[in-house]
Amino acid sequence: VRNPGVVEEFLVWYNPNSFDVTLTITAYTGSGSTVVLSPMTVGANKRGGLEIHNMATLPLGTFAIEILSAPVDSANNDANIGIVAGLSRYDLVNRFAFGYLGVRDGGSTTNIITSLTNGTDITSEFTIFNSGSTDATVDIVGSYLEDPGLPDLVRQVTVGAGERLRLTGTSLAFASNEAIGLRITSDVDVAITAIERQRGDADATAAFNEAGTSFYFGDAFMNPARAGNLYTETLAFYNPSDADNDVTITFFFADGSAERVRMETIAADDFLLLRLEDISQVVQNRPQLNYYAMRIDATSGVVVSMTHYDGFLGGGWATGGAPLGLTSSIA
Repeated sequence: VRNPGVVEEFLVWYNPNSFDVTLTITAYTGSGSTVVLSPMTVGANKRGGLEIHNMATLPLGTFAIEILSAPVDSANNDANIGIVAGLSRYDLVNRFAFGYLGVRDGGSTTNIITSLTNGTDITSEFTIFNSGSTDATVDIVGSYLEDPGLPDLVRQVTVGAGERLRLTGTSLAFASNEAIGLRITSDVDVAITAIERQRGDADATAAFNEAGTSFYFGDAFMNPARAGNLYTETLAFYNPSDADNDVTITFFFADGSAERVRMETIAADDFLLLRLEDISQVVQNRPQLNYYAMRIDATSGVVVSMTHYDGFLGGGWATGGAPLGLTSSIA
């Protein structure tokens, strides 16, 4: 979004290669037209970025951005491992902010959003971007995570070549205040980003298109005396396998007390939502200021994300787990 004075937005990147790379940055407007910025060079092991709100060459309003990187010296093409890019947004009027990493290689034909909720005090949306040259037919299937009696949500949309489509929980008629997981498949690669707004802040993640058997979350916090009130944390899983998947969650506490372990089973091609403020391993016989980390181990590949909201500090965030080992495509 480019809306000077209302929104400040920053696009940042890092070049992990041992050689310089050239970036080509293209903005795709809602009408399908494009704006290409002048090429930029990023030095080896250097970072850089743009203040989107101050870039007069970019259009006003909402648009998608694609970043292509290539070695300055073509002799390094085979050694090129690409760049890392992310975006952060600060809404100065509504006073919320979020950040997330970009989607690599144009996205995937299978994308997973582990949990979204739309309702009384929370809104959600996701954006589908098709950077390709042909239209994308996109099928959306949603499963409610805490009320199995609710029917699946089924929708189909078309996203034109070079276009983006914003869908909200309201426009898709999500059941009010019910967490939903989304399987999104398409006939060409698309990139998807999901956003939730709640409790005076917002969180965002790119949709997931890879699964792994081991993940780590290093920054969790819960005050058991205010669990579910001031403090909420969730783990949201998706099992892409055609068989049930056993998951072990190990909790490591900063005060040096003994580890705690919880076992869960995720049904085949299904989601699981754990509200950490409700589980004994986090809140039972724990100190008031409960800092901890989590390791997730599964018998086969899973997708997992974590969301944290702190009502005392008035902020929140969401993230995928840091993979411990290799991940594989779920497309």
